[in-house]
Amino acid sequence: MQLSRSIREHLRRAIFADAGFTVVETIVTVALALVVLVPVSFVLTDMQQASTGTIQRADAVQLAEVGLRSMDQQLRGAYQVEFPTSSSGCSSPWCSSIASGVQTANVVDVLTRVKGTDYEIRYDCTVASKTITTDRACWQYKCSASASTGSGSSCTSSTSGVTKGLVIDQLTNGTNASPVFSFCYQNLTTTGNACASGATRPSSATVTIDVPAAGTLSTSHQNGDPTTVQLTDNVYMTNLDLNLDQ
Repeated sequence: MQLSRSIREHLRRAIFADAGFTVVETIVTVALALVVLVPVSFVLTDMQQASTGTIQRADAVQLAEVGLRSMDQQLRGAYQVEFPTSSSGCSSPWCSSIASGVQTANVVDVLTRVKGTDYEIRYDCTVASKTITTDRACWQYKCSASASTGSGSSCTSSTSGVTKGLVIDQLTNGTNASPVFSFCYQNLTTTGNACASGATRPSSATVTIDVPAAGTLSTSHQNGDPTTVQLTDNVYMTNLDLNLDQ
């Protein structure tokens, strides 16, 4: 009887010993799992960041393209340029003096007609970006106007009844060294489409937009993409007086 009890006890201990893991076995198993899982987690994290960067890049370019088209449309429909003009004084970074018939600017003010209604449209691309403080943003200010609105008129954020809205954010240009707008002045003596000195108003413009290639992921503290995307378009302002200056 005593022998039978000892055998049962021995068998019970053997079964329980085989059913579990020792502390050493558990530590080794966890270590091996970490060796496999840590690299896999890094790969998945990199893939997620790359996917996010691609989405950010596409969004940044798309938003900039929409803003560029909006500004182009207003400039093409302009029948009078309020600012800049060859006779107006310029200060950095609003605009530069005319050189060889070309004047650069980061602030534009024009009169335009939309569906039979006159408006004064002002684009200011010198405003600090609210997303990345070292960059700039283009804002649109829209005021009521008429064909008799004088050249001294100015539509700004403080103008009564003004409608304002953000057009493009995170602009990396918008400085005198890298302007958004470049106006070409032509007169009747101009050969071809070349710009020339002597005219008092521009007839065409080039709009250039530089934005981060990956939106907010381009900032240095996020270790993002530091490159930029440049969008540019040429605008012929057909509604301006076609009798160019002599």
